[in-house]
Amino acid sequence: MTTKKAVGKVAEAVLREMAEGRWMPPARFPSARDLARTLKASKPTVIAALRRLASAGVLRIEPRKRVKVQPAASDQVPALLRRRVFELPGHRLAILYPAARMPVRRNDLHSALLRALGAEAGFRGSTLTVVTWSVDNQITVATGLPGQGYHRAIILGFEPHLAAGAIRMPERGFPCVLFGAGAAAAGLAVPTVDLDEHGASRQMAEQLIALGHRNLCLVAHPRQYDRESTDDRGQGRGKVAGWLEGLCARNVLKSCAMPVYVPWPATAAGWGLEFRRVMRGAERPTAIVFAEEESAKAFAADREFSRLPVPGRLSLATLETKPRSEWAVCSGGLAHVEVYCTRTAQAIIETLDAVAGSRPVRLADDGCLAAADSHAPRVRVAVGVTLAESVGPPHAAPQKVERSE
Repeated sequence: MTTKKAVGKVAEAVLREMAEGRWMPPARFPSARDLARTLKASKPTVIAALRRLASAGVLRIEPRKRVKVQPAASDQVPALLRRRVFELPGHRLAILYPAARMPVRRNDLHSALLRALGAEAGFRGSTLTVVTWSVDNQITVATGLPGQGYHRAIILGFEPHLAAGAIRMPERGFPCVLFGAGAAAAGLAVPTVDLDEHGASRQMAEQLIALGHRNLCLVAHPRQYDRESTDDRGQGRGKVAGWLEGLCARNVLKSCAMPVYVPWPATAAGWGLEFRRVMRGAERPTAIVFAEEESAKAFAADREFSRLPVPGRLSLATLETKPRSEWAVCSGGLAHVEVYCTRTAQAIIETLDAVAGSRPVRLADDGCLAAADSHAPRVRVAVGVTLAESVGPPHAAPQKVERSE
């Protein structure tokens, strides 16, 4: 039995004991020496297994202190046993990241996801390393991963000019998964994991309607229409489709003066005369949601629109994952989409397992929706909506906006 298999067996044994109520609070968790004696394993193997369980959020390990069971362990333990990740062999994973975007910490979502991937990989006995690539060396990097001891790859921060390297890996039989590429990966025969933008947009619409809003507007960049026209071959799974679906489901589409607005760059400051006319009149929406950060920043910087009290006269939200503080419209922050990094990391690695053929395909678990093509699966991970202080009930009588000179 290899060391990694032995560690996995000990981790499984500990989980099964905990599932039966043993060692759970208020009982004290045993020391590594006592566990080694109970499970008939070596102390180093037990310590490695406890570290795996700590990385999975079951235990808390601190220097010179007794191991403690985490409060969420009662939910985590049965979930980990169902997933049976301890039966999988460990692998060395390469996180392919564009050199121009380094360091990863510059991107909040990628940084948080990288930590979650590290925890998920650690529990499985795998390791991950960030490997940079660029348009100049993408082929060399993609084809050289096996020779450097890597077993699989996760492409993070994908850019269209890296498509040649992304395609080369599955062509050569090297397991890889691409995260967060959206329409940029359309037509590529590469397994992909994306956030469910369609579901997030519909969820945002429904939550605003639940607050009493009946006149809502989604500001979608022209790029968004192009994305939805190429994404999923017209199956209507984008932000705009999700938004309209939410409005129709709650029967408020007809009461929206401007359900979707596209601020064409050709107009002054991106806001057309018709948009300004509506914003100055009695038909002004009581809630506006921005599909992308670019439009939200332009709206917040506009001298005319920035005079509107938020959320007193207008509720604002974004479908971005985390709004930037420098263009926040109120002290409490902007309502936004919440990404569940642990769930996303699990979906990425389980998709990678499925592609590599190491386990049966389980791509529809835990909020994930998968396409039917098992050779290049397309997985969407469910996200949530966080309503911040920029959102409130609609005002009874919208004020006209004073026109700036």
